[in-house]
Order: sequence, then structure tokens, then C-alpha cells
Amino acid sequence: MTAKAAVGGLCSCLCDHRIGLGVIDPGVIDLGDDDIAIAAISVVELTVGALLASGQRRVRRQSYVDDICATIPILTYDRAVALEHADLLVSVRRTGRARRAHDLIIAATAVASRRVVVTADRTAFTDLSRVTSISDIARTSEPHIGTPGAT
Repeated sequence: MTAKAAVGGLCSCLCDHRIGLGVIDPGVIDLGDDDIAIAAISVVELTVGALLASGQRRVRRQSYVDDICATIPILTYDRAVALEHADLLVSVRRTGRARRAHDLIIAATAVASRRVVVTADRTAFTDLSRVTSISDIARTSEPHIGTPGAT
């Protein structure tokens, strides 16, 4: 499925840290002419996965992070993102539904930059105000590259 098909037109996409090495098959994702970017916090997640790995897996993961950083624009955590982040934090606290801290930053970055989140996690971004996500993407069996112990 293309992001364009999922939202019915040209799409500005924010790929979360689950896009890539072993979690989603990048060959399945066809963003076509879509405008893609990655949140700075996703670079942290990817880098942690590389640093926790060892041997050839570490080399492969670091190479992937380097390729991502060289080819996909990285959106910073600026004032606009901070304000959206605060709004999302208030919202999830009021509803009582816990969310992972980094996912809220990714969501805030997406809202501030008017982008759709492309993710493998079907639940991370559901029911968040003003956040649109696409999660119908093929997965592989390798563990999340930012997960401790997934080396």
C-alpha cells in the first residue's frame, strides 16, 4: 500500500523508528512522490539500536542509520513540536491511556509538520487528536532495532 493510496492523495509522511532494518521491509513501502521525513527522536531510537548491537549486526545497523540521516530530512524538536507535544501529553493524561514518550514526540512532530505517521505499530498512534497514521505495512521477524537486547 502506498501512503498516497492510504490517504487519497499526495502525502507528507513522517516515518517512525520502526521503519527499516528488520521491522518493516523497505521494499514493500512505495511512497512514490510522497514527501517523507523522520523525527529527530527516531534517529535516537535507530542509533540506540545500533549501539546496543555487536559485531556485523552493529556495523549493518549503523550503516542503515547513516544512510537514513544522509537521505531523509530530519525534523527537529522545535517550539511548534513542543506545543503539539504538550497538547498530546495533556490529552493522554486526561484520557488515562498511557503512551510511550518517544511515540508522543513522533506524533507531535507529525502534527506540527502536517504529516502522516508511517509505522509498523498499529496501536501507538490510534486515538491521538489530529494524528493520522498508516500501519498497513509488511513486517519481518527481526526484533525492533531500538530494543535493548535485540542484538
